[in-house]
Amino acid sequence: MTMKSCFYPLMGDKIFGWMGDLIDIISIMTTMFGVCTSLGLGARQLISGFNLLNSDIDPNNISIQVISISIVNFL
Repeated sequence: MTMKSCFYPLMGDKIFGWMGDLIDIISIMTTMFGVCTSLGLGARQLISGFNLLNSDIDPNNISIQVISISIVNFL
């Protein structure tokens, strides 16, 4: 099942051409952007929580954000 198959009642056999491929590409990219946004916002919230526990941790430090995202991905 692909996202383009949901559009079959509207577009008919045109989903098997470039329009269907475009629908699949857009759906994959929007899913990827949504996951990345959620991961980034979650990392910032996690670092802000650590900042409350230890004020030496800077929540705006990019390297700490990258490290926290890496740790969340590996766990």
